[in-house]
Amino acid sequence: MTPDELKKLDIELAEKEKRLVMQLEEIASKNPVISGDYEPKMPNYGNDYEENVNEASALPEIVAMTGELEQQLKEVHETREKIKVGTYGICSNCGSPIAPERLKVLLTATLCINCAQHK
Repeated sequence: MTPDELKKLDIELAEKEKRLVMQLEEIASKNPVISGDYEPKMPNYGNDYEENVNEASALPEIVAMTGELEQQLKEVHETREKIKVGTYGICSNCGSPIAPERLKVLLTATLCINCAQHK
């Protein structure tokens, strides 16, 4: 990729990072002890039994969504760091270039297609 393409990609990833943080802050709170970790917020629908049941049934979904958003945020951070140090587009397993077509589909790809298929 050209330097201009990498700069454009980094800007795109920075915007994605902002969106992910906003989504996370809606359903979770930053963990003050562990950097980059979020604790799911318990929904509060009210105090009667049915509302408590709704809160309890919603929690597993919130935990799963928090985990997924945290993973996406981690991948964006790692990808932006690779752009910064000049290793973006290099397979982290074998060191081969990752096909541009693969990177267009999966911006945060860390493995070439061969290594991804054998993982």
